[in-house]
Amino acid sequence: MSAEENKEKTRRLYEEAFGQGKPEVLDELVDPDFVCLDPDAEGGAVRGLETLKGEIEYFHQGFPEDFFWRVEDQVGEGDKVTTRYTMGGTHQGSSSAWLLRAGEER
Repeated sequence: MSAEENKEKTRRLYEEAFGQGKPEVLDELVDPDFVCLDPDAEGGAVRGLETLKGEIEYFHQGFPEDFFWRVEDQVGEGDKVTTRYTMGGTHQGSSSAWLLRAGEER
């Protein structure tokens, strides 16, 4: 797969799956045994396709009306892609995990 194809798949993951709330898109893009190391995730990692789909639901529960995830820039080489993005929306969910004051850490 070319770097451009990998960049397009990465863009779809952020903008279509997460931004538009379409977890079914992940079936085309992500291995079922996916692992993402994330210090904020339970156990320090997001593991498996179904767990990743749950992350999409989590974002859209907290930001139900105007959530967006926009790719601003990408660099790709071979099978590696890095992406600079902006995400945001108006928090309306019940989770206080999103509510941090400036300078505060979890």
